[in-house]
Amino acid sequence: MLRAALPGAWMTTVSSQPTGTVTLVFTDVEGSTRLLQELGPAAYMDALNQHGHAVRGAFAHHGGYEVDNQGDSFFYAFASARGAIDAVGEAVAALAGGPMRVRVGVHTGEPAVDPPKYVGVDVHRAARIMSAAHGGQIVISQSTHDLLTGEVELRDLGEHPLKDFPDRQRLWQAGGGDFPPLRTHRQTQLPPTAWPLLGREREVADLVALMTNGARVVTITGPGGTGKTRLAIDVAHELERRMADGVFWVPLAGLRQADLVLPAIAQAVQPTEGLAEHLRERQAVLALDNFEHVLDARRPVSELLAQAPRLKVLTTSRAALHITGEHVYPLEPLELKSAVTMFVERAAAAGRQLEADGTVAEICLRLDCLPLALELAAARARLLEPESMLGRLERSLAVLTRGSADAPERQQTLRATIEWSHDLLQEEARVLLRRLSVFAGGFSLDAAEQAAGGDLDALEELVDLSLLKARDGGRFLMLETIREFAAERLVESGEEAAVKHAHADFVVELAEAAEPHLRGSGQERWLRAIDDDYDNVRAALGWARDTGEREAAGRICAALGRYWRVRPLTAEGRAWIAASLAAVDELEPATAARLVRAAAHLAALAGDYAEQRVLAEDALARWQAIGDQSAIAAALGDLAVAAMFGGDLDRAADYYERSRAAARAGEDDPVLALVTLNLADLQIIRGDYARARELADESATLSRRLGIGDVAAMSLLNLGLATYFQGDTEAALGCMGEAAEAARALGGDIVSQVLEAQAAARLRLGDAESGALLLGAADALRGVSGSAEQPFYAAMNAETRAGIRAALGGGAEPAFERGRGLELEDALALATV
Repeated sequence: MLRAALPGAWMTTVSSQPTGTVTLVFTDVEGSTRLLQELGPAAYMDALNQHGHAVRGAFAHHGGYEVDNQGDSFFYAFASARGAIDAVGEAVAALAGGPMRVRVGVHTGEPAVDPPKYVGVDVHRAARIMSAAHGGQIVISQSTHDLLTGEVELRDLGEHPLKDFPDRQRLWQAGGGDFPPLRTHRQTQLPPTAWPLLGREREVADLVALMTNGARVVTITGPGGTGKTRLAIDVAHELERRMADGVFWVPLAGLRQADLVLPAIAQAVQPTEGLAEHLRERQAVLALDNFEHVLDARRPVSELLAQAPRLKVLTTSRAALHITGEHVYPLEPLELKSAVTMFVERAAAAGRQLEADGTVAEICLRLDCLPLALELAAARARLLEPESMLGRLERSLAVLTRGSADAPERQQTLRATIEWSHDLLQEEARVLLRRLSVFAGGFSLDAAEQAAGGDLDALEELVDLSLLKARDGGRFLMLETIREFAAERLVESGEEAAVKHAHADFVVELAEAAEPHLRGSGQERWLRAIDDDYDNVRAALGWARDTGEREAAGRICAALGRYWRVRPLTAEGRAWIAASLAAVDELEPATAARLVRAAAHLAALAGDYAEQRVLAEDALARWQAIGDQSAIAAALGDLAVAAMFGGDLDRAADYYERSRAAARAGEDDPVLALVTLNLADLQIIRGDYARARELADESATLSRRLGIGDVAAMSLLNLGLATYFQGDTEAALGCMGEAAEAARALGGDIVSQVLEAQAAARLRLGDAESGALLLGAADALRGVSGSAEQPFYAAMNAETRAGIRAALGGGAEPAFERGRGLELEDALALATV
């Protein structure tokens, strides 16, 4: 355990600025804006003064050198890592129990001294580490860890991306305490790059100048292999430093339908309300990579720009978009000097040291100085002398056996270079390359083995020869130009139908493996697993729809109903399910019943209760025909929900009791927990709050034992609501705070409901300002998910909103608006106070 040092222990006096190896400490108060709103100016200033006294006192006690301070933030330097950690421990302990929770970042390095400050990458690294921490948490770098091993309690937090650092950083937590995941997965996270960009300094400067001097749409055009994507990544990095709200990288290569472009943008942006509303006042850039095959999405992108006047778009495409305000930037091949440098560096990476001589220059010229062609050829330098390579290239490029005769010469050169690299592969690797073309947006080793018959040696050969890119997390990516070439070979092989069927089978198995884990323990891991392969999900669903593979489409949709509910993809999920419902009677009976039930859940989320009731009745009939008692119990529960939302409380009660009986008969505790939860909902609506509390407590106990996280969270919320309506608002807030903690990792409609319930309770306690913030945040979340207010919540929210307006007068609407702009983490932090 990390403890504050005893008085006098490790105490040193620093009369001058430490130099050499220095441990840098950044601190910041978490949620300071929220605290100011909660405490009011006078109380906030008192707390801020106490915070400053505690930090300065502890840090001076351990010999800290104050480099800078800004309001509630401090930057200190220490001559030793142990002194820094002891100082931080003492400061955090002194602030424990107070309103201010300090997050701390610590890094040891050798920053340059610029009295009285420091400069250099170590300063930025320490600041970024602090930004990743939560209030009360001390996060340290690997270099600090190495100086502390065995002296204090340290917890490995794994490797994380930090803004402006190309490599992932291993981070550690000093001291105990459980905290949410580090805030290192930035919404604007850009793709990593393995090599510095060569010979494109002028292009980067041109594009940055265009984007910062008024251009709203810039399209980098050129044939495949000219390096459009690589250039756009570097431009995006430069723009991220200049745009207040960052750059959102949206890869489009994995999409095959233009109507999926806006959902893909929403996935990257993760808006807290509708996409256009979220971006309306933000100064941000959408970087849309590989637009050429979804050009029909030009209109919705143009409309988004019209709705968000500060938004800019950077695209890469083989063809211009031809939308209003577009600046087209044709990308030329590399200059010869840069091409030679690139070839020599890539050859060295392949294990061959070459001189930048005339033969290498001639190779580059034969390859038209196209970056992708250079990379593919350099990967063979380990096996071929430059003279031999040049001879082979002259023979290969002289005869073009595939492709359009009127294709641009550079495009022909690239195709021939890929073909040359392909022909040098072992047969196993050739087969694997063409089969891997069915994947969209990347794939894992397991996926390659299952869907493409992948062999590890063949996969390694493809990576070694730059035909595949290895990515973090054991995933692989095929560049779009190479994927097109490989897809042609797949068609020619006669294997296309079989391999695409195997790809769809992989997606079916992934979705069905995830389905039971998308509720409760393991949910986050399985949600991320689907996220990673969601482009493959879309590709498989599109193929199944186009080829009439109804069973595959139905099984995927039936399994992913919960995923679409939790992620802000309700509308897309309903669209995919609607296509499968058209042929539902042709599906295997259990698949059909699960599909109908998934459709009913999404209809309820959208507020279409009439459709939900029809679908729930259909699902019940199908499960009764099958004779699955657990599924019958769940379907009866769905019908009860439909009746309850429709206002028929007596029928809802009847359905719930039948559902509980069926769940008990089938010994299905998960369904029993859910039905008991919903019965508590019904009792709250009826006004029987004592009975509601009994049922909510029962469902909370059962769902916690089973690890069903969302049911546990909703049960705690119901417990809080019933207590609130009984008049014990303080106790109700305690339950609601627990519900907020339980809902933190779940997302979806439950978070909105927790915030809405808390808003009502805060208003009753006289804190209308916090109530407005919470209700505004809930509104924003509903805008993202597309979920509608249930009738009970709609009525409660209307009453809360009216009360806030009465209390705040003209200040109500601005407060609601501030709430809509809260980050989710800040809203949840307010809900757990």
